[in-house]
Amino acid sequence: MAAIKFPDFPVSIPASELIYGADSDFVINAYLALQHQWPDQGGYAHYLYVLSQHPGHRVKVLKEIASSDVARYSGTKLEMDLPDNHLWAKSLNDPQRYLHTSHGLRVAKILSDVQGLRTLIGNLSLGKLSEALRTVVDTQQGHLAALESRLSDNTSLVQALEARLLELGGAAAAPAESDANGSAGSVSDSTWVHTALHRLTERLGQMERQAQEIQNLRQQLDDTRVELAALKAHTHGQIKREVAEYVNAMLAASRAQEHSTSSAPAAAGEPEV
Repeated sequence: MAAIKFPDFPVSIPASELIYGADSDFVINAYLALQHQWPDQGGYAHYLYVLSQHPGHRVKVLKEIASSDVARYSGTKLEMDLPDNHLWAKSLNDPQRYLHTSHGLRVAKILSDVQGLRTLIGNLSLGKLSEALRTVVDTQQGHLAALESRLSDNTSLVQALEARLLELGGAAAAPAESDANGSAGSVSDSTWVHTALHRLTERLGQMERQAQEIQNLRQQLDDTRVELAALKAHTHGQIKREVAEYVNAMLAASRAQEHSTSSAPAAAGEPEV
């Protein structure tokens, strides 16, 4: 039985093969073919905006993506079989050619990602992964301890301020001194009270934010412990089986899409995909 040959990223690809599809599909295929990766959020949004302003400039977009450093190192060369002044129009769309190119590029990307996962899993041991997660947990616990220490310091300061305010309140209840020195002392105490209240308000706000940070960290620690427990329950063989099942499901879906595409009759005036 002959071995099944799955799609791979091409060594070179004509611009005329990437020109089809809706703007979003065109940008995705250009990135997959020329950079062997899904478009990043910034690049995707940028080129969609460019095409919304200049719908016919697809050749220009292809040349820009192909000139990037990532594209130069990817190993796929763009063949410029279209003139630089070529203007794209929806009437030129060919859904069948778009689906054929799109299917091959997506399957090639999936297989590339799966191969990367296999390599990673082959070099991965549960012991190393547990050690890495334990480091993360220890770091979070250290951060939590620091926050709790700061919260304790702030609590002591608030208690000291409250005690001072109580002292001032008792002094205000006593008969006021009639001399000038007494009046000056009252004004001084009043200014200190306002300053202390302002600082107390700021400290309370800080304490509330720190308390929320502590709560978030505790939740993250709990989540990490749950994930670590689930990971320890998986053996090396189970992880490989799950990856294999994922690969088989993706390949089955790709074959089903290819079969439905090849069996569907091509109709004139077919809407753009």
